[in-house]
Amino acid sequence: MAGYALSFNARQLNRTLTINENEQNILSYFSEIGILDTAIENPQSVASFAQLDDPTKPLREKVRSYLAVNCVSCHQPGGTAPSNWDARPHIPIENMGIINGSVVDNRGNSNRRLVIPGSNELSVLLSRVQGSHGYQRMPPIGSNVIDEAGIQLLSDWISLVPPTDSSFEEWQITFFGSANSSDAAASADPDRDGNSNLLEFMTFTHRLNSEDFWHPEIAQIGRQAQVRFAMPPSRNYEIQISYDLENWDTWIVPGNPPQSDPIEEIQVNIEGLLPESANNSFLRIQITSEPQ
Repeated sequence: MAGYALSFNARQLNRTLTINENEQNILSYFSEIGILDTAIENPQSVASFAQLDDPTKPLREKVRSYLAVNCVSCHQPGGTAPSNWDARPHIPIENMGIINGSVVDNRGNSNRRLVIPGSNELSVLLSRVQGSHGYQRMPPIGSNVIDEAGIQLLSDWISLVPPTDSSFEEWQITFFGSANSSDAAASADPDRDGNSNLLEFMTFTHRLNSEDFWHPEIAQIGRQAQVRFAMPPSRNYEIQISYDLENWDTWIVPGNPPQSDPIEEIQVNIEGLLPESANNSFLRIQITSEPQ
């Protein structure tokens, strides 16, 4: 945990309960009886968590509240959880590291992420709360009964998160709050991992995690060249060749370009001969998307 004991905070106490047969705000009541060292005269001015069964609260707000109450003790800077997402309620969702966030244990499936928009099956956050796919159920303490309401809440939200086949502009807005932010620019590299934002978008890597980046391997022995890389789902690739770094053409070898888009991540391994007549040959991988 990020402190020394599990406890409550003002957001959790800022709600009404029946006390002495009267509906009272807990913060106001604690203030009146002298439990708090700060007088609370206007609880409406204090931040509060949304109740899961409150129909007036947006789904996203209820999800943020749920994650903060159940996960923040470990999932924040200084917490004991090995993953790097941040459940604190004041953190903008695009900075939480949760959407398409990398996971410590993918249970043998490299397609898994913390939350994959539109995919409950591959979203490890949901698997953790459910205790499914071999994962230990979370939270690890103070919980003996599966939280069906919480599972339904997260399932509904994941189904509505902007999908991975969204446009780059939608991706920019989701993760940076604006398509016009300098950090959101296509050529920007906020985590300095050598992958631009556009490449992070195209390869579904995390735009603020320098350890999660796309890295193809190109090797050459004589005229024999080998290109290996992970190809994300719903993306097209073409390996191109140039002799002057200005004019590029398709490298004519078996398997390039592929005949169809992969429906899940695949490992690409392309081999072929470089032209004997060329003094210099350069290879590059062009990735494109075809939004549905």
